Amino acid sequence: MHRYTVIGLFALAVGGLGVVGGCAPSSNATPGQAPAALSIPLDTHWRLTALQGAAPIAGHEPTLSWEADGRIHGSASCNRYFGEWSGTPQELQLKAVGMTKMACFPDNVGQQETAFVRALQQVRRLRIEGAALVLDDKAGQALLRWERASAN
Repeated sequence: MHRYTVIGLFALAVGGLGVVGGCAPSSNATPGQAPAALSIPLDTHWRLTALQGAAPIAGHEPTLSWEADGRIHGSASCNRYFGEWSGTPQELQLKAVGMTKMACFPDNVGQQETAFVRALQQVRRLRIEGAALVLDDKAGQALLRWERASAN
């Protein structure tokens, strides 16, 4: 198993982003394995429309690219992140490898980024609701709601 390290702001903001890591039920899926039940189109790009029910700061919306080869990457508001995904919609595992470490200004952008990273740590499930991609916690509560976007 690989050891994932988190750099800069991730380590300070959330103590690491082994998003799901040892907390989720284990899955036999390998990174990038697309089980038949996975209903999202892969190799797509998404823009955040709601962070725990609140609209993100205009011009600083986090993004997510969901790749068929098991990679995820995007903007957390001002810094870029990258990692891996595996599992099924009901047992989703996101594992971050790292993040850039630029200072975020104004302060509310940095606060949004911290909240976004914390929400990613709690993701356990995925669902499609209309045209939106929704990432939920283990209780099924929406944490992150996304709309399709052009490549970022």
